[in-house]
Amino acid sequence: MAAAGAFTVTIYSGATVNEMNPILFTTTVPALAVDGQVTVNGMIAGRPANLYAVADPERLLPELDEANNVAVAR
Repeated sequence: MAAAGAFTVTIYSGATVNEMNPILFTTTVPALAVDGQVTVNGMIAGRPANLYAVADPERLLPELDEANNVAVAR
């Protein structure tokens, strides 16, 4: 396995994971080591009750496990 190059992280508002939900912001992560973690910072207007982040929403990076690309905050 190799480290990931640059990829997009998109933050959505919604109670369920659905890419049709409103996008709050998108950012680019320059790289990520194998088994690495990244913190994404951004400004969100208002106070949404439910947020979730999707790494590589365009599915551009080849991966062994696509199921670990979503994080949910409630």
